[in-house]
Amino acid sequence: MNRTIAPAAILAALIVTGSAAQAPTQPAPVPHNVRDAKAVLAAAPKVRISNGKLTVVLLPPDLAKGFYRGTRFDWGGIISSVTLAGHEFYGLWFDKTGDDIRDFVYDGEALIAGPNTAVMGPAEAFDSSNPPGWADAAPGEGFLKIGVGVLRKPQDGIPYSSFRLYDFIERGSWEVAHGKDWVSFTHRLHDDATGFGYVYVKTIRLAADAPELVIEHSLENTGRKPITTAMFNHNFLTFGGAPTTKLPTVTAPYPIESAAPPRGDAAALIDGRIQYRRALVGEEIFSLGIKGYQDVGDARFTITSAAGAAVSVASDRPWSRLMLWSIQRTVAMEPYVTLSVEPAQSTRWASRYHFTAPS
Repeated sequence: MNRTIAPAAILAALIVTGSAAQAPTQPAPVPHNVRDAKAVLAAAPKVRISNGKLTVVLLPPDLAKGFYRGTRFDWGGIISSVTLAGHEFYGLWFDKTGDDIRDFVYDGEALIAGPNTAVMGPAEAFDSSNPPGWADAAPGEGFLKIGVGVLRKPQDGIPYSSFRLYDFIERGSWEVAHGKDWVSFTHRLHDDATGFGYVYVKTIRLAADAPELVIEHSLENTGRKPITTAMFNHNFLTFGGAPTTKLPTVTAPYPIESAAPPRGDAAALIDGRIQYRRALVGEEIFSLGIKGYQDVGDARFTITSAAGAAVSVASDRPWSRLMLWSIQRTVAMEPYVTLSVEPAQSTRWASRYHFTAPS
């Protein structure tokens, strides 16, 4: 049975505060309004879907009770859990959330994520730099974040940062519909002042008889300005917790090459793959810009733990950029897709996830 939800809470006000250094190793203000992440997640609205193999928990948009209310990530299709044969692939990678934290900080052994970073799963975001309308907007005017809304450019002249919370000018409206093995999120937005408008639909669909999840997108430009944007997926993979202790390997249908010297030495490029040689410790980071892919046939990768748990991701669009970023709590392969949609035109794209449980 299908059910449609149009939460009245979508129209509520959003508290917007906070700025700090991006890197967790830099000094940061003491966070206030610190909350236990498990408690916040337990209280958040959820939608569960299953195909008999995969069970997926999603967090629908809700300004009053929703788990994620930042201005960085797309509010639609946030996934908190994917399980196969009792094995968790995503889930919380931070212990607490707190205001005045731009990215995340450590408090002893605990990790506190800021309001723009406290998200899970294959979390997608548009325009990590220079979103549509930012360059042309005067202070106080609006710019566009797809899946979020029209946001106000501050008066302080500081360059755009996806880690900063911005005031809303126009939030648009969200609708959520779902069945037993699918859920769709529709965001409608129109803003005369900026000239931006769209209908954005994201559908999470499970395969009928396989441990596969497909993320389908459509973007219709209903405004008077073209929309040129780059979407990336952070893919906060945890393998159920502390993923680098499971010494994962990243493989692809092409020999993986380094686009720049890596940050850290916990992993290495070996015969065209990335192999973790030891677990990350403390506040250590390992990251790597990746090259070697050429076209849409290359737009895929697989991350496999030493125990045999694996996630394979494939896109039907070529990637414009690919990054690996990891801390001891999460391993994230981040593909970017560049899109351009003229007024009265639309575009579609999709990513497919195949999961393998450990032996």
